[in-house]
Amino acid sequence: MGGFKEKNKIINRFKKEIKEIFGDLVNYAFLAGRFAFEKAEKGKSDIDCIVVLKNKAYQDIFIKERLFKFIQAYLSIHRDYNYKPDLHFPGDVITQWQMNIACMGKGLKSKKDDINLLPIKTDSDWNLENVDYRVWITEIAFNNNSFILGRKKIYERDRDKAVMMLLKYLVTIEMNKICSSYVLTRVILDGEETFLGFSRRYEPYFSKEAVFY
Repeated sequence: MGGFKEKNKIINRFKKEIKEIFGDLVNYAFLAGRFAFEKAEKGKSDIDCIVVLKNKAYQDIFIKERLFKFIQAYLSIHRDYNYKPDLHFPGDVITQWQMNIACMGKGLKSKKDDINLLPIKTDSDWNLENVDYRVWITEIAFNNNSFILGRKKIYERDRDKAVMMLLKYLVTIEMNKICSSYVLTRVILDGEETFLGFSRRYEPYFSKEAVFY
């Protein structure tokens, strides 16, 4: 990727565009992917920019126009600095509600809510249910602290929640490998306490696989 000065120019450009396009609808924004870790390659890599809007964005009558303007800005920045834009996902603009449920592990469940990280092998797999949430939780968890603007405390809170959920997911997978479903049910749900995201309301499913919310 370009040098330190160019990186700052790109960050400032995104900051300017996000402010002008979304105004007070922005909760926070950050960069992710290879660019955040200074591993992006000119002409090959894209710049992942994630904008998390306040939930009132759902009521904004101009939200479609704002999204279109952001996509235009995203493409313009890539063109001006010779990066390859992701035409399938030209920047992620989501709401705080979507980020919240991503951090609760929505993207780590299959359709039956069992613990199963579905593989993405073809472009069509990106259309699978909940895949976007998996992307968002990993982007907020691992972005080299590439905060751009907005409410940094909320960004840091969501980042910490995402990291913890991913750790819980990994620990749960390992526990499920070495423990029987019955033992998991008794140990984790004893006294109706929740642990690692488990809840007694999912107990009927334990005969098949451990699940979490």
